[in-house]
Amino acid sequence: MLDGCYHWWLETPVIENIRAEIVDAADLLAELELDADRPDRSARAARQGLASDPYAEQLWRALMRAEYEAGNMSRVHEAWKACLKAVAEVSADGDPHPETIALYRQLTATRRPA
Repeated sequence: MLDGCYHWWLETPVIENIRAEIVDAADLLAELELDADRPDRSARAARQGLASDPYAEQLWRALMRAEYEAGNMSRVHEAWKACLKAVAEVSADGDPHPETIALYRQLTATRRPA
């Protein structure tokens, strides 16, 4: 969303603050939608935030939770793989946050009740 934009009047810290605000808003919206039993909207909110910052692990976690609640296990796996790819681009060790690993293991170890 903000990548590739060059606005001479916007300094890098301003752009990063905007990106952080978008990520925070998307994460909150994804959580609220999931709490309201609307996993499709939750997933959409997470994806919109990821369009702004594809490295925001909290949004990858939100997306995995939403897809799990929607019963889309293949999309949980897809989100995990995409998260791993994104993290590998920016992380020194290439590993996702322990919370992300724990969530993926939890979601794939249990079956969602029908």
